[in-house]
Amino acid sequence: MKKEQFCWLVIGLLVSCQVPKVKEECLSLTVNLTDKTATFSDVFSRIDVIPLETNDSCLLIGIDKLMLSGDDIYVFDSKRPALYVFDKSGRFSRQISQKGDGPGEYQLIYDFTLDRPQKHVILLSPYGYLQLHEEDGRYIEKKVLPIKPNYYSLACLGGDCYALWSCVNEAEEGITLVEKATVKPVTGYWHNDRILDMGRMKPFYEYSDSLYFTTAYQNVVYKVTTSGLIPTYQWDFRNQDISGKLIQKYLHIGNDGQRNEQILSDLADGTLPFCMQTQFQNGCYYFVALQKGLGINDHFINVFYDKADGQPYIFDNSVEGMRLRPLLLTDEYLLSVLYPTDAHEPFLPYLSKEDYASLVSLKDDENPCLVRYYFK
Repeated sequence: MKKEQFCWLVIGLLVSCQVPKVKEECLSLTVNLTDKTATFSDVFSRIDVIPLETNDSCLLIGIDKLMLSGDDIYVFDSKRPALYVFDKSGRFSRQISQKGDGPGEYQLIYDFTLDRPQKHVILLSPYGYLQLHEEDGRYIEKKVLPIKPNYYSLACLGGDCYALWSCVNEAEEGITLVEKATVKPVTGYWHNDRILDMGRMKPFYEYSDSLYFTTAYQNVVYKVTTSGLIPTYQWDFRNQDISGKLIQKYLHIGNDGQRNEQILSDLADGTLPFCMQTQFQNGCYYFVALQKGLGINDHFINVFYDKADGQPYIFDNSVEGMRLRPLLLTDEYLLSVLYPTDAHEPFLPYLSKEDYASLVSLKDDENPCLVRYYFK
């Protein structure tokens, strides 16, 4: 059952790092990760598939982020990098800007977000500026951000601020809030080890008109406000948690390169039990995807924690053989990506003959599908 507990402001995982001084109470979510007995029908009722159109104007390599606006699906591929827009059936609609040196073009973008009240699309360049476009792709303007070594992630905070994320040294502020109109700094916070923070490069998610912040190797999820970070809930994996002793080992490695190599090596061989990657919530569930291992040996533990009764539902990498790669959570469904090289057979019991036929007909060089897993 759920219960209110105290979240340590300097928790064992980051005891040597500076964390924001904010209120101390938050919800504790207790999960036994060895209990991987959940089935499709425990959480989901049905699925459908959205094949993303393939043509010379939209060839996807790897989808990193999705956002919805009306019937439009915004798909960000950081490996190109490019931001594409598809309609609800997967038909390609348009690209927002493109790589180049002309007005409204970019050399590199790391992230994007939607400013829905303004009906704007905002691209984030690591070179220190935001690029604003109308939803139809028309270029509006470029806004130069406060000087910082890097900007990796972007989100809207209410109607007045953008929240920006940087991987910086402990002495600097990792989160910067700026005014939308002027991009002048409003406030900043989060002082932490740069190499540990690199485990999760898109640390924001939105839910119910609020913005949340998470990192890779500590369990607290914070609500982002102009007054600071507010601890909202904390994952408690009991004896499967990352130990404070292990984090201390990393923090005592003075060289950044060596510290990063040790973290990756420990994640690869299981010494470091997991990296906390995707996190979301909706009206029914808190969700986290825990990455175990690296490269071809990596897999994910997907945890859905029921808000009503505190029951965790745990899927080890897949649901009845269907690979889960969650990119978006709504109150109605989870949106995941399915690549042409993924196994198709597990979907057979859940799709119509026509939908399954379109799925298996995908060629290896075509764009992936999106899969909607509808909640019960």
